[in-house]
Amino acid sequence: MLARDLLTKRLAEDLVGPLDENEVTNARPSDVYLTGILWPQNTAYPPEQDERLAIAAGDCDAGEESDDASMPTASQMRRPSTAGISFACASSVDTTPSVDVQVICARYEPHESEGKWIRRPISLPPVHVLLKPGVQDHPLTIDGIAGVRLNTRVLPFDKGVLATVTLVNGAAPERDREQVERSTLFQTGLMIRAGQSSRLISRPSQKSAIDADDRSNALLFRRSREYAAGHTCSAEWDVSADGGISAVRTAWLPTATAPAISASGSAHFHEVRINGSLSAATLAASSTEDLVGRLSAFCSAYEAWLVDQKKSIGSVPNDLKSVADVHIGEIERVLDRMRSGVLRLQSDPIICEAFRLANLAMDTQRRWGGSSLVWRPFQLGFLLLALESSLDSGHPDRSVMDLLWFPTGGGKTEAYLGLVAVVAFHRRLVEANPDDGDGVACIMRYTLRLLTTQQFIRAAA
Repeated sequence: MLARDLLTKRLAEDLVGPLDENEVTNARPSDVYLTGILWPQNTAYPPEQDERLAIAAGDCDAGEESDDASMPTASQMRRPSTAGISFACASSVDTTPSVDVQVICARYEPHESEGKWIRRPISLPPVHVLLKPGVQDHPLTIDGIAGVRLNTRVLPFDKGVLATVTLVNGAAPERDREQVERSTLFQTGLMIRAGQSSRLISRPSQKSAIDADDRSNALLFRRSREYAAGHTCSAEWDVSADGGISAVRTAWLPTATAPAISASGSAHFHEVRINGSLSAATLAASSTEDLVGRLSAFCSAYEAWLVDQKKSIGSVPNDLKSVADVHIGEIERVLDRMRSGVLRLQSDPIICEAFRLANLAMDTQRRWGGSSLVWRPFQLGFLLLALESSLDSGHPDRSVMDLLWFPTGGGKTEAYLGLVAVVAFHRRLVEANPDDGDGVACIMRYTLRLLTTQQFIRAAA
């Protein structure tokens, strides 16, 4: 077993359980496990949870006073008694689609030993559900817990039906801690498979109908499919051998493998990479003519990538072509700003010297760690993009906020520290007296204390 798989398995055992099929716990199971639990309906949080909820709200950590009256108390809150999953289903023939729902859960009873509880797995046959539009309830027979049921809600859409199946713990025991514990479902789960002549299909995306960001996401992730969504929990699905979806299921600790994103850029940047144009040391030592030539070649590589993006618009669905045109327009504006930054280096010797010194500073710091700095394409592109608007207070792009996004470890810090270095050097070089350029040049703010410390160390270096 891979280390990652072992870690997630142990995490699930600790938070959801069980450690063993017929385990005996040394305490109430609700004190042992944290999630995957469906309590009897209207079970309130105990009063002692108030202090824990206040800590979770982070009032003390914020360093600000809060209005206690606005904070909900534990006695006003209810523990979760339902968990469900939404999915889409279609029929292969002209009949109502159907699914088979497998309910997974367990209950605990007091053990003969004082203070211990024993697990009782609950075995239920699959529930066959005909997905007719409307609301249905399917009672479940569980010894010792009355009122457990499956609730289904179904709506038609052009390709089939949209369904939500919810496991409901409708038990109403006496408000006695032990009775509540006996009536609580642990390690709950739903597994849903398509019935005969039916198939599970992707859910329709509504994102493109909301705002510009959602329309952009609909374009960028147009090849991704969502087959289920969880309620109170998350959802996962199994892909069959033919590429279809064989089952959807609830998940309390969802896992997914995210493919790595390379910061090396596309193949269009291969030439500028091998000729040293991304080397901070090379840029620092280049004459103005050589520097402009190298950076112009970098912009041309970006333009070649842009040309390929324009060619790919033909494969974009018609309803997203207008969004693709907006994206292309943004890329063209970015290219124009990068090229304008290169021209500014050519025409303004002070900005050009600040750019060279910033590259020297960044490379020197990297060499203290035993290597030299080679810019990743998005880092150098960001420097050129924001160069003029960061140094020229009257520049028309001064009011534009440039958001630098890349996954953790991709090099965002080096990109903005490079820009900070350009600004700091330029402030000293542009004044007749270097001391006139002292003072605060930039403000950095982080939301996590350890991250603040780490980033301060990197900025100081």
